[in-house]
Amino acid sequence: MSPVTATPYVGMRIPDIVTEITTAQLFLFSAATWNPHRIHYDKPYAQSEQFEDVVVQSHLHACLLSQAALAPFGPGATIRSISWQNRAPAYPGDTLVVSGEVTEVGEADGRVLATIALLEHRSGNIVCVRATATVAVPSMSTAGEGA
Repeated sequence: MSPVTATPYVGMRIPDIVTEITTAQLFLFSAATWNPHRIHYDKPYAQSEQFEDVVVQSHLHACLLSQAALAPFGPGATIRSISWQNRAPAYPGDTLVVSGEVTEVGEADGRVLATIALLEHRSGNIVCVRATATVAVPSMSTAGEGA
């Protein structure tokens, strides 16, 4: 992959990131992040808390959002900021789709800054998360520096 695969522009669509959620994935993510909350791995407990099943972790949503925001811009791109609001839970068996669009482009410190509106929905087109990310992308003139 080249250092810069796309230069952001207002209106640029971010390629969808599609993820099939599994119970094992949720259990392992909880273990890796030291998240002991039982709603993420214990179905009867999650149901006692009024959920249908074990629930996707907020930080797993953030990982998917970050992956989508960075994907078009290559390995030199970095997240400068990300904020999100969970709107609905997601469960094992759901297909999560993250889509996005660049809403603003600027420049700082020799890098292009792209603000991206992101949306994650699950099966049935139910919106799970709305987010905004700012991604720093190396400009074409600085992409090869430091390599």
